[in-house]
Amino acid sequence: MALGTNLKEILKQKNMTIKDLSKKAGISVNTLYSITKRDGKMARFDIIKKICETLEIKESELLGFDVQPEDYEEQNSRRNLRVYEVHRNSDLRNGYISNIPPTQKELIQAFTGMVEDITDNNKHIELLSHFDNLNDTGKEKAIEQVELLTKIPEYKKDPGNDNQDQE
Repeated sequence: MALGTNLKEILKQKNMTIKDLSKKAGISVNTLYSITKRDGKMARFDIIKKICETLEIKESELLGFDVQPEDYEEQNSRRNLRVYEVHRNSDLRNGYISNIPPTQKELIQAFTGMVEDITDNNKHIELLSHFDNLNDTGKEKAIEQVELLTKIPEYKKDPGNDNQDQE
């Protein structure tokens, strides 16, 4: 079963609604409805973690596959789980990829590399996570503040310096 189906089943077992979970976990109702409607195989890990903590379940119960220690990576003094990578590894551990023709395997590997590039950008994810918690007025103010920061030379990127984001 996929993530959305698993979430619906667990909520049913715990006699809870999406609205109940939203209130308890501090996750927007729209986010939870989106997860159940899409019924995909991945979601942001901070959302997965909040859901699991609130429902008092393991990630493997919600995700439908076992989370292994090697699926975690240490970054910025926080533990982050790359859910797509975990799912891909789970499929590899369970042999689902072995039946795929070689050309499709190459496409999957190329796609996985692109997804990893996208998911590795934790600063964007963190910024969007905070941004999503704002109301419309707050979002407008946040955009204004970021625009102001881009006008201050101290905070602007130097186009010729690739190592400027290193801490």
